[in-house]
Amino acid sequence: FFFWTSTGKKFLMGVSGLALVGFVVGHLIGNLQMFLGQEAVNRYAAFLKSTGEILWVVRFGLIALTVTHIVTAISLSLENAAARPIGYAAKTYKEATYASRTMKVSGLIVLAFLAYHLAHYTLLITHPEYHHLVDPQGRHDVYSMVVLGFSRPWISAWYILGVFLLGMHL
Repeated sequence: FFFWTSTGKKFLMGVSGLALVGFVVGHLIGNLQMFLGQEAVNRYAAFLKSTGEILWVVRFGLIALTVTHIVTAISLSLENAAARPIGYAAKTYKEATYASRTMKVSGLIVLAFLAYHLAHYTLLITHPEYHHLVDPQGRHDVYSMVVLGFSRPWISAWYILGVFLLGMHL
């Protein structure tokens, strides 16, 4: 079966990574509405919430893509380690970039960043009080939630690091 081969796993990893990049770009475009103000971002958030089942299909699709990406990365790393159980005496890098050499570490940090981001703004685990924020139109006030979140310097620093490493990982 093709997807169990090294080439198939690399294909799956590439396709899942490309699809996740597409999501990141779409997410960025949506988040840029913060610069248009409270009305724009809250309208956008209400629209997303109104899609109901479609939103859940997209979320489960993103989970499947993320799991596929991680599982293939782990599998390929284990295969590479097994192929050369004893490392080179001296490593020299001719073509590999710093980002490519640190892909495993940046991937783990991006995964931690993603978990925090979901707990922070989607699941409202880290700040459940944000659930009660409502704008003048009666919608969930995503704008105020983001402003309150980023008013904490350590949260802003974590997001800056996470987005930087996400960029390197991409």
